[in-house]
Amino acid sequence: LLVYDCVDEYAEQAGADRRRRALVARCERELVARADLVFVTATPLLERHRALNPSTFLVRNVGEYAHFARAAEEGEVANELRSLRRPVVGFVGNFLAAKVDLDLLAAAAAARPRWSFVLVGPASEGEERVRALAARPNVFWLGARPYAELPRYVAGFDVAVIPYLANEYTRSCFPLKLFEYLAAGKPVVATGLPELRGMGPDVAVADGAAGLVAAAEAALRLRSPADAARRQALAAASTWETRTARLAELVEAALERREAGEATTGART
Repeated sequence: LLVYDCVDEYAEQAGADRRRRALVARCERELVARADLVFVTATPLLERHRALNPSTFLVRNVGEYAHFARAAEEGEVANELRSLRRPVVGFVGNFLAAKVDLDLLAAAAAARPRWSFVLVGPASEGEERVRALAARPNVFWLGARPYAELPRYVAGFDVAVIPYLANEYTRSCFPLKLFEYLAAGKPVVATGLPELRGMGPDVAVADGAAGLVAAAEAALRLRSPADAARRQALAAASTWETRTARLAELVEAALERREAGEATTGART
């Protein structure tokens, strides 16, 4: 059984070289057409790949609930965040040029100079730009941290953000960190991610720096234990266990169809 698990718009990751992008797109089309099953994590990927292969299914990304729920349960905040001015707007992730909107973060930090903006993660691309952003007095880039320690950083956020660019790549993104933030009981404000629209009051999709700031201000008004519990319940319904169960169900059904087809063919010969 050939299964293709597509979690991103890979041709858009191929860089600016048009020939390379075309090659990646062509190879992917061939793979999709050959596969017995195709799994995708976003609606644009579903629409495109299902046109080539009807056995294409939307199974969204999830988060490691138990790991990040520790942030809410234990209440232990990383030392670097304890003395920061509140509120703290935080991001955890890799600073990839195709994803993270550094200009938007700079504009948001300028618009709210009394807020603290905390950035956790490596700058595998454009480190100079990240350092320039962190030169602002209310922006704190902490660099990469071990995965085991990330819940302690998220615990120190008042609002968690996913400040992505709006482009063809992010149009098909459904980031894991959404459910990691929610598992920690944090409200989420995202930009450039249409796939996250309509997920309820705890996930706001904003446009531009002004939209991000306004959505963060609204989220700061929802800080009760009941609000945190509601976010955690949303994350608890989307775990690796639930995703694995759905993938296994689809694979088993495909195997049964194949066996039934082989049995029918054998009976005819």
